[in-house]
Amino acid sequence: MFIESSAKNAPNLVFDASWAGEYYVQSAKHDTHSSLKILELNSEAKVAKFEVAARLVNPKQKNDYISLEKTTITVQGQQFDNLTKSF
Repeated sequence: MFIESSAKNAPNLVFDASWAGEYYVQSAKHDTHSSLKILELNSEAKVAKFEVAARLVNPKQKNDYISLEKTTITVQGQQFDNLTKSF
């Protein structure tokens, strides 16, 4: 499964971040984007792997962006249970 949002056009995918005391968001008015790809979802092994990427803007300083290049995140064990218990 792959979900992508450009300029906040996918309401089911929202990224935000706090970095160095500043807050960053997706924006419909700025060059921002985010993506989420499920690489693995194994309930027996209790492992999920996601690939994420984002470009966010500081809403207070419109020319201040932060980027996260494609990064793989692994969720396993109790965190996997916490993530999937609402399904």
